[in-house]
Amino acid sequence: AELDVLRKIAANGIKVINSYGPTEATVNTTYSEIKSDTERVVIGEPSCHTNVYMLSGDLLCGIGVPGELCITGDGLARGYLNRPELTAEKFVKNPFSEGRMYRSGDLARWLSDGNIEYLGRIDEQVKIRGFRIELGEIESRIREIDNIKDCAVIARADSTGDKAIYAYYTSETEIEVNSVRDQLAETLPEYMVPAYMMQIEAIPVTKNGKLDKRALPEIEARATREYVAPRNEAEEAICQAFTEILGVEKVGIQDNFFELGGDSIKAIRVISKLRNFGYTATVKDIMNGKQPEKIALSMKSEKLIYEQCEVSGKVETTPIIKEFIDMKYARPEHYNQSMMFTVDGLDNEVIRKTIEEIVKHHDILRSVFRNNELIVLPIAESKLFDFYEFDYSNGFDKHTAVEEKCTEIQSSIDLENGPLVKIAVFELGSTKQMMFCIHHLAVDGVSWRILSEDFEIASEQIRRGEEVVLPEKTASFIEWSRKLKEYGEKLGSNEREYWTKVNSKITEGNISKKYAGDGGCAVAEFTKETTEKLLTKSSNAYGAKIDEVLLAGLARAISRITGQKRLSVTLEGHGREEIHEPILIDRTVGWFTNEYPISLECSENNDNAIINAKDTVRNVPNMGMGYAYVEHDSVPDICFNYLGEFSGETSEYASGEDISSENKMSEVIIVNGGITDGELRMSLLGNEGRISAEFINKLKEEFVTSVNELAAFCDGTNNAAQTVSDLIDNDIDDSELDMLNALFD
Repeated sequence: AELDVLRKIAANGIKVINSYGPTEATVNTTYSEIKSDTERVVIGEPSCHTNVYMLSGDLLCGIGVPGELCITGDGLARGYLNRPELTAEKFVKNPFSEGRMYRSGDLARWLSDGNIEYLGRIDEQVKIRGFRIELGEIESRIREIDNIKDCAVIARADSTGDKAIYAYYTSETEIEVNSVRDQLAETLPEYMVPAYMMQIEAIPVTKNGKLDKRALPEIEARATREYVAPRNEAEEAICQAFTEILGVEKVGIQDNFFELGGDSIKAIRVISKLRNFGYTATVKDIMNGKQPEKIALSMKSEKLIYEQCEVSGKVETTPIIKEFIDMKYARPEHYNQSMMFTVDGLDNEVIRKTIEEIVKHHDILRSVFRNNELIVLPIAESKLFDFYEFDYSNGFDKHTAVEEKCTEIQSSIDLENGPLVKIAVFELGSTKQMMFCIHHLAVDGVSWRILSEDFEIASEQIRRGEEVVLPEKTASFIEWSRKLKEYGEKLGSNEREYWTKVNSKITEGNISKKYAGDGGCAVAEFTKETTEKLLTKSSNAYGAKIDEVLLAGLARAISRITGQKRLSVTLEGHGREEIHEPILIDRTVGWFTNEYPISLECSENNDNAIINAKDTVRNVPNMGMGYAYVEHDSVPDICFNYLGEFSGETSEYASGEDISSENKMSEVIIVNGGITDGELRMSLLGNEGRISAEFINKLKEEFVTSVNELAAFCDGTNNAAQTVSDLIDNDIDDSELDMLNALFD
């Protein structure tokens, strides 16, 4: 509404300038002119003799990435009168030129047209469920919704004691909360969609015109639909679980999980509560079903009971652990996975106690590796974890110092005696970071989601002085390893025949040794437009998925370089598939990854390429779980792994080298990557001595070209017509063509 008024003023020939500038750097640091056709208000471009930078810590932010607005140039104040400490904090040495730089504490980002968009204050960032969230970003998305005049977004503890996002909005018409939530879900990740929302008459402000948070009404999680009572025991169990976990007094079978303040972590708690009632469900069941009556349809009544006390003993050697042993790495102790956690505001003792509870709860983290066997130690015999504390607040190159120290710590794991868990906490002045490192023998990618959630849950409980209660354990990794061994021993003849047939084609699909060389790496980058097509339009081509289209593109790219007609590829799966007996492992930490080969046809025909890739991937029995139990004497040269979309908080600090450079890869080429900030990036790493840098660079170029071709094909509005055209070229008779056209019409 305010923008409409400004447009009208500008349309009447009056010049309207929006000027931004803190007192510390003159009140005219940036400016923009608002015209009659202006679509959104920005703070514009820097004024003369002024430079503006967007920084995340000490790193420059790219276009579109929020960061702290920092100012250099003429007009900076000398500092704060009689406040030397604050002056030293805010007026720092200019890292890009001579003089000083003022750190404003304002959150902003560069736009692609050279303008700056103001997003709010850095101190308005909050941490919810492990994710650092800019409330101003949520407000911007809410204001884009039709008929909403104004809004305010805050973070506060809900009735269950968990921090949650609350949103308030005003409008001249009544707008349903569900409508707002659905529209936000289209542009924001799930963790940024407010759990609690309310339409109010006006946004309360103080005498100074700032948001009066204390005057915002409390939003209670309550059922807004007409109450419909449970009709059976399953629905009763879900409603009761919602009541206890979400803090809602009366829940009916048509009430919505998200409307009651639900999120993914609370879904896990609901699952644990349902287990106590004798039912099993998954996070997907809760998040997709939303309503008790729908969740009940996918929920199972079987009661699988797992040991909740500590579990110890020998782990059966799984296929992925056997592969680790067979690789005979030069530095097997330096083969880890790690994450950096932002732990601002958490006392070190709280962090230490949190990790202790996690390592005691997830038994596999107490493992040692002796005589090529993974052994889980009892709590009393385990060192649990190593804990390091560092204060780099006054360091100049903090990022390098943190990364080097993390690498040093990561390389110091003692496999035989343990612990396999290393924690390092870094005080860095403007932030506090924690490296969480675990040897790969005890963790995988899915496990990190479990550990991240548990860290958030346990640290909050400890901070509030409560007893730590983590979600119930599912099957131990020891039990899983035994069941997996049984599965391999009972592998059916059909599955064995399938893998025997695939193995016979592997050598044919490998790359000729004539392309050997000194190795190299390259990154295949795709535009947001292409990425969007792959994400949303792949299914237009025979219901294909993005990873299947990428595989089709990879096969085509290799064929264009080498002329080969088949391509052998190793795929990675998360390894948590169903086996011969029911076993729940959704809350189990460990290294579950499984690898298996596929043999793809290389085709220049778009239809054939995508159909073959899709059918090949989907015809793999049980996601390759049985492959390792069938004899094979050759493996593919290429390993491919599409990691999906990355979202949530990523630390600006690196956690060092996870794997020693002395541990040489076995594959000729590794292709992996995913989508970050809406753009697909796939790295191509060539093994030194087995493939040339020239080949890797050529493969990158052909891969980008091939995938772009297939993305454009998937985006076509009439793939059916293309198929008919291809058939005409193959000289089908007129009667068959008439029948096909009738079907497509």
